[in-house]
Amino acid sequence: MGPMRRFAAPLITLALLVAAVAGSPAPSGAATPSEPDRVAWRIKLPLDYFFHTPGIGPDGTIYVPNLYGRTQAVAPNGSTKWTFPAGGTGSPISVMGDGTVIVAGGGPGAVGGTDGIFAINPNGTLKWAFTKTDDYLIAGPSIGPDGNVYAVTDSTGIGFFSLTPAGSLRYAKGQFTDHGSLGQALAFGPDRVYFGFDMQGLEPASFFAYDFAGNLRWTVGSADDPPQPAAGPNGNVVFRAFPSNQGKSLFSYSPAGQRVFAFYEFPGNVQDAPNVGPDNVVYSVRNLSTMLALNPNGTVKWRHTDVGIMFEPVVDPTNRVVFTGGRVTYGEPGFFLGVSTAGQPLWKVPLPTEPGYGEYGQLVPVSRPVFSPDGTVAYAITDVAGDGNTPYPDMYAYLYAVRTGASSGGTTPTLAVPENLTARAIGGGRVDLAWTDTSTGEVGFRIQRCAGRTCTAFTSIAMTGANATSFSDTGLVAGQYYRYRVRAEGPAAASAWSNRVKVRAR
Repeated sequence: MGPMRRFAAPLITLALLVAAVAGSPAPSGAATPSEPDRVAWRIKLPLDYFFHTPGIGPDGTIYVPNLYGRTQAVAPNGSTKWTFPAGGTGSPISVMGDGTVIVAGGGPGAVGGTDGIFAINPNGTLKWAFTKTDDYLIAGPSIGPDGNVYAVTDSTGIGFFSLTPAGSLRYAKGQFTDHGSLGQALAFGPDRVYFGFDMQGLEPASFFAYDFAGNLRWTVGSADDPPQPAAGPNGNVVFRAFPSNQGKSLFSYSPAGQRVFAFYEFPGNVQDAPNVGPDNVVYSVRNLSTMLALNPNGTVKWRHTDVGIMFEPVVDPTNRVVFTGGRVTYGEPGFFLGVSTAGQPLWKVPLPTEPGYGEYGQLVPVSRPVFSPDGTVAYAITDVAGDGNTPYPDMYAYLYAVRTGASSGGTTPTLAVPENLTARAIGGGRVDLAWTDTSTGEVGFRIQRCAGRTCTAFTSIAMTGANATSFSDTGLVAGQYYRYRVRAEGPAAASAWSNRVKVRAR
């Protein structure tokens, strides 16, 4: 999200009225059950706000910035593990499969007026630092599926560049610039890195697709500021755009640069950054109050219109809940909202007004949420809306942990673990998976994959139907090693993961 959130008040009344006319709304948030007990915990952070997604480690540790260029590690129970003197609030935080935390900003060896990139071990010690960026970052650092680090600097810096997991520079290409953006996370497809900028003073606004070797594969115009792309398991990328003579839109392109869809509905006042689910469904909020789910071809799957303003929805890794933050209107309370992936409002968590800040001291979600690895808890940072006159050293925010399961206090049931997972390379970039279905009552089986002989950064690639015992994965790179795992999932339950298998595609 961007800083415009603080100044959106003049647009709200008109946008809400028009959004109510556009399309057929789902049930409004007024009927959504209020469940404040979904908050597992919250902790005060020495931080004004953070618009990016917090980092999440494979062990569930949450990583957030705090004032004066530090990174704070928070355990899943809400206790602070350590604080490291590097990082900042203008860049996302990423975590490698081995738990190494990648942050950008000020830190040991960083030159004034530039951002360094720092790798922090899971125990809070410095692993390595790269400080030769020559300018501030405007995208990244983000970790690609190949394990390398990718980022982009502003105009006088080294451009689009990549570092190895050990911190060595792989390459630096091009020149880019963005006016007023706080940066963005990079999106990744199969051998693609996606980002875009307004390019003010260099060329028209553009969206770029590079391959992992640093070669420009294609570019298109009309990137919004910033486009904040998201890529799905099918490899297609979705990003915000602002075409001439048209309002804010969503565009989708294939890895080869072919347009998949362009989505626009009048009016085009506000279009939030998209998120893509494991089934390639695209989620976004349009004109402040309408959450949209778009099919992979760009048609509307469902829409949910709320009585308040919603910010940048994110779907959980098990594809059950779409989690978003929002507020009723300017000067009114903030909230967290859960909507099912079928479009039904599930629950709403009201946020309080912070004592000592008068009538404008509401807590308002500002960061893009991040989920725990099992998808049962969402983490988001809230700003104190009325703290503009507070001295900088005294500012603070809250990190919230919100339970997203079927009930806020009960124990989540489990399903039997799939057994005997095997993988066989067929040729032509295809791998056939097979397993034994030992569960009953599942709605399907989730399949996850990572690339590398010993990789651990699994991502979801498919969700089968019930009673499935096989799946074919296609479009793989010959000679590349892949690892797989499978689990059974039900409406409010999930099994543990199966055994992991490794295979070399051919």
